[in-house]
Amino acid sequence: MSGLEQQLLLLCREGAELVKKNTLSEGQAVIYKAQDFLLSQLEREVTVTECAAHVHLSVSYFSSLFKKVTGLTMTQYVNTERIQKAKALLIGGMPVQEVASAVGYEERRYFSEMFKKVTGMTPSEFRASYD
Repeated sequence: MSGLEQQLLLLCREGAELVKKNTLSEGQAVIYKAQDFLLSQLEREVTVTECAAHVHLSVSYFSSLFKKVTGLTMTQYVNTERIQKAKALLIGGMPVQEVASAVGYEERRYFSEMFKKVTGMTPSEFRASYD
């Protein structure tokens, strides 16, 4: 029964995503384009100015629209996505230093601090919880 519930939940989420993508406001479409851009650039620092220019908006309008559509600032969004990607890489066995670099953190120590702040565990503790 649990497997069936999981499949149904996944199907509902995919259906909701499909409906969402096909009924977007112009502002939402622009922000989703910005999110795609940010996801492709997680390994480096992207400024709000650069992202706003990518979607042809002023910095102030982009910032307010991004917050309105996502509920997060661009920095919060990028940090969240970096940690999500880091989790997958850690589970895959990549060394912590390489993970830090792959998700845009120059210093392992700062990456570990951010990871713990978001997840409540260090990267090593997180990986160990999946072994």
